[in-house]
Amino acid sequence: MSSGSNMGFTLYALILVTVVGLVEVALMRVCVPHWWRTRTGKLVAVGAPALTLVSTVLWIMARSWGLGEFQALFQFASSAGSVFTLALLLAWPVAGVLHLADWLWEKRRQPSQTRAKAESSETVAGGVVDPSRRAFLRSAAIIAPATAFSASGAGVLNVFNDVAIREFTFRFENLPPALDGFRILQLCDSHIGYSFTIRDFDRLAERLSGQSFDMVALIGDVADDLDALPTALSLADQLRPRYGVFATLGNHEFYRGIGRVLKAYDASPVPLLINSGSRFAVGDAQVYVGGANDPVSMGWGFDSAGFYDAATRESLFGAQPGDFVIYLTHRPGGFEPASQLGANLILAGHTHGGQVGLFNRSLFERFVDNAYLWGHYRLNQSQLYTSAGVGQWFPFRLGCPSEAPIITLRRA
Repeated sequence: MSSGSNMGFTLYALILVTVVGLVEVALMRVCVPHWWRTRTGKLVAVGAPALTLVSTVLWIMARSWGLGEFQALFQFASSAGSVFTLALLLAWPVAGVLHLADWLWEKRRQPSQTRAKAESSETVAGGVVDPSRRAFLRSAAIIAPATAFSASGAGVLNVFNDVAIREFTFRFENLPPALDGFRILQLCDSHIGYSFTIRDFDRLAERLSGQSFDMVALIGDVADDLDALPTALSLADQLRPRYGVFATLGNHEFYRGIGRVLKAYDASPVPLLINSGSRFAVGDAQVYVGGANDPVSMGWGFDSAGFYDAATRESLFGAQPGDFVIYLTHRPGGFEPASQLGANLILAGHTHGGQVGLFNRSLFERFVDNAYLWGHYRLNQSQLYTSAGVGQWFPFRLGCPSEAPIITLRRA
């Protein structure tokens, strides 16, 4: 990014952090004012946005002065504070509604006697009021922010877990016998930088080094710290897949500096496919690997549907009848046009699974049709795997672990 872009982003980030923090504090004061009057309530409400704001300022300062280790610490603290603040932002209205329900329940059930007597005897005309419902409402009001806070903490801590190496078998009708057992390692969205470092990537490569692969696919957003990109490409090449490593671009390559990215690939042994492809033989079978550019290459306000149609046609132009076609597209938006053109296997990333999952699907998939956010999908004769990614640019994961999928092709 240019210095002007960095200044603009910094100002935007500080304004956003401040506004969200003020809204969160205001919501607590409005929704649960009796909690605000307690010292603990104030500490919780003000502490999360204060942590976010202070650590964001320190992160920006460390970045300006080139203090790499401190950048990682302050970025993590800023991200954790942001997660806690957003969780409370959602929890206070829930707690407020439950407190309101408790108040209405008390007013409706309170007999025509003094409040002190009602609270001491809990009686009504016709018998004794069962306090269990009021107890439930009061407990639920406390549980709402407590659960949000706990889930947020778990999501932040999950970032420190090892990348999950997951094995999948995809079956294809009419798969050439020579490709039965063909193994593909899918690496995408490692975002090598501060929350996932080059040391972490090296450790993942070491864990994978004992396995054999026929092909490794690097599907964009490899490194946010471009100084680490040449090392990352070398580590991927050192996995020694039988038929090579193939890469394509993601949006962060453009955000961080596409010129430097292209130079790093040119100096590496890893071929970069930009709306182009490569063809190779596996025994008596032919494999065609196509790789798409990312739509952010068109600038802001791009027509994603039109982009994918054109990019997919260009990427798969060299495929011949009878080829087994593998299509690498950073975003799963390339799945449907690739299926229409007869691609067999599509590998994508970008979404990180929304970084919140349930039952091995993105939680957000229930609200967005045909988004293909995380997992294995089928369309016509094509199959897609959208990876949740090796790393993350925002350190939070809940029910959606970082992963390095290994896909084995088998005959149906």
